[in-house]
Amino acid sequence: MFDLRRLENFITMGEIFIGVDKKIEEIEKEVSKMVEHFTDLSKQLITLNEFADELKGILTKKNK
Repeated sequence: MFDLRRLENFITMGEIFIGVDKKIEEIEKEVSKMVEHFTDLSKQLITLNEFADELKGILTKKNK
């Protein structure tokens, strides 16, 4: 005999897995955005360090 409860449980489990999969996709998108943000911050920091080095060189020349 066919057990309707087992089928309902199976469907419910499938829905749960689909929900989890969607959440994982959302998290992956957010992580991707964070990686882009940190990459941009890293580039800005490199630029700032280069500027600081140039400024340090100018100030060192003035003090000589």
